[in-house]
Amino acid sequence: MKTLLSQIVFFSLCLFFVNTTATAQTTREAMVKIGKTQHNTIVADFPCSKDILEKAFNNKTEKEGLKKSKKVKDFRVFSEVNVPDISPDKMDLYYNLEGNDSKSTLFIAISKGYDNFISSTNNPEMIARVQDWINSINTEVKKVQLDIDIKKQEEVIKTAQKNYESAKDNTKKLMEQKSKIEEEIKKSEQEEQKLNTEVGVQQSKLESIKATVIN
Repeated sequence: MKTLLSQIVFFSLCLFFVNTTATAQTTREAMVKIGKTQHNTIVADFPCSKDILEKAFNNKTEKEGLKKSKKVKDFRVFSEVNVPDISPDKMDLYYNLEGNDSKSTLFIAISKGYDNFISSTNNPEMIARVQDWINSINTEVKKVQLDIDIKKQEEVIKTAQKNYESAKDNTKKLMEQKSKIEEEIKKSEQEEQKLNTEVGVQQSKLESIKATVIN
């Protein structure tokens, strides 16, 4: 059992190190349609599922105090919010997430108001800070992934423990059966010896009777 648990713990640590090195993403700018108009967005690809990225992004925005967003076509927007790591001024932060079970993409667009969207052409410093802000989501992705891995491993341990207890109970039952069988064998051997003695006694009597008849 100790060996099994050691293997499980080792596997958990392996998952941790794998996932902490598997969340680096690349960012780029692209024109994407938001509503009816094409706007500049910062696009980041993540090697994780959309569900994990979405949870990580929600954790990040909640910590930033961004709680209410509204839908704008395929995007959602936090209107007139402060994100100090990006800018001291109020902004509209648009976002969208796409992906599947193995990879996902985050789209971020920042407007300073009245559809005044930033780009590396009109505000390269702010774009760099947005990219850094997106990079910081990696930490949340790692936390979410690790939490998932821990829960999975807890289920593995739970199943292993259940199987161990079942095998332990089965061994106990077999040992009880073994003791019972050994006791029955002992009694049977004693009965066999007793009957064998009885056969000898009766055989002697038969010989005595035969001898009497002959005389």
